[in-house]
Amino acid sequence: MENAVEGLLLACPAPRRRRLAEWAAGVALSVLAGLGPALRMLPTGDRGALACWVAGAVFIPALALLLGVVSGTHRLFQALYLPLWYLAVNGIAAADFMGVVRVAGRPAGPSPWLTAGSAAVTVGLALLVDAYREQPFPVRWRPRAPSAAAT
Repeated sequence: MENAVEGLLLACPAPRRRRLAEWAAGVALSVLAGLGPALRMLPTGDRGALACWVAGAVFIPALALLLGVVSGTHRLFQALYLPLWYLAVNGIAAADFMGVVRVAGRPAGPSPWLTAGSAAVTVGLALLVDAYREQPFPVRWRPRAPSAAAT
């Protein structure tokens, strides 16, 4: 290694572990931010709403991670998440991944399994995009030096 930086580079986590840690930190923040509603759901035994809450807590950071990796900035997530949240809060069941819209006391939006599965696929896509970007540039073609037999 040049400039004696191999000790620093060995201390850095691998790109996949770093991205998974970012996602886990986002899940922790989502759980912390939504802890109030979850604590209200526990005593009532509303398992459907709690499942939607858990799925939403893993989906939001997954979406943020993918959009951040693809765009390189947080702005794309901000631009897409706010309208999605607005639609869910205003009763559009198709956009409700958090279980806010209810019909006959049950969440009317997508299944929590679908939302959690989408989160897993989204995290996987973010890791794939990140791995693709980490690949070194292809070596440019260089003409071969003339061999001794050719001279």
